[in-house]
Amino acid sequence: SMVGIGVMVFSIAVTLGLVLYQRHVVRVTASAAVKADAVHYEMDVLSNLAVILAIVLATFFGWHWADPLFALVIAGYILYGAWKVGHAAFQNLMDREFSDAERGEIYAAVRAVEGVKAARNLRTRRSGVLAFIQVTVDVDGALSLKDAHDINDAVEEVVYALYPDAEIHIHTEPV
Repeated sequence: SMVGIGVMVFSIAVTLGLVLYQRHVVRVTASAAVKADAVHYEMDVLSNLAVILAIVLATFFGWHWADPLFALVIAGYILYGAWKVGHAAFQNLMDREFSDAERGEIYAAVRAVEGVKAARNLRTRRSGVLAFIQVTVDVDGALSLKDAHDINDAVEEVVYALYPDAEIHIHTEPV
C-alpha cells in the first residue's frame, strides 16, 4: 500500500506541474486543444487522489466500498469536464456573434468618436481566438476625404482599444 501511495504522490506532483504549465499556455494562446488536454490531466490528478484515498480507507479502515464510490464520482466529473470542453469547442466552431453587451460597448465607443454621426450594420464574430468586427459609420458628406479618413482612423483606435487582436473593417458613408 505504501509503495502504491508513493507512486501516486509522485504522479500527482508531475501531473500538477504539467497542468499548471498548460493553464499558462491556455491563458496566452486560448487554445481549445491545450485546454482540453489540461482537463484530461486534471482528471488524472483527481483519479490519483481518489486511488490514494481509497487505498488508505481500505487498508486502515476496511472500507472497500470507497473505491467504486470514488470511481462513480470521478466518472461524473469526467463527463462534466467533457461536456464543458465539447461545448466550448462547439461555440468556437459556430463563429458566434459577440454578446449584446459587447456589441453595445462597441456601438457606444464608435458613436462617441468626434465626427461620427451614426454607427450601424455592426457585424461581429469569433473564430477560435480571432475576433472580427465590421461597422458602418456615417460622417458629414461635406468633409474632405482626409477628414473622413481621420475619423475612420479614430474609430479604429477606439475599437482596437476594446479588442486589440481583432480584425476590424470600417465602412464610411457620407450623409
